[in-house]
Amino acid sequence: VAIENPIAHRKTVRSMNTMRIILEMYDSGCTTRSIQAKYKWFRPNQISGFRRTVQQGRRSFTRTEEIDNYVNAEFDRMLASNIDVHDHDLQYWARRRAREIGADDFRGSDHWLHDFKRRSGIVSRAVWI
Repeated sequence: VAIENPIAHRKTVRSMNTMRIILEMYDSGCTTRSIQAKYKWFRPNQISGFRRTVQQGRRSFTRTEEIDNYVNAEFDRMLASNIDVHDHDLQYWARRRAREIGADDFRGSDHWLHDFKRRSGIVSRAVWI
């Protein structure tokens, strides 16, 4: 499976080629069980999304991916400048980006923060001098 975003651990981004192969298998009459034998992560409810993505010719970012990408970029920028980054900074950047893209119901909750840090491989460490 080609992973287009190495940062995403749990929600793996599938390549267009993989989606095409699965659709060809499904359309040629393969059972979902035989597809799952080759692609363990595959679930039958993904077919319609794969079909839509392949027809569009590109993957569209979800608003969460858009927010995550923005927060990761800000985090990297601060890290490169040797500036400490706290949880509330991550939540602030996420809420600001959500407002910019019109995701008015996005809250940037502690639960989102925990999941974001896990997806991005960010850990909190106390620094003792």
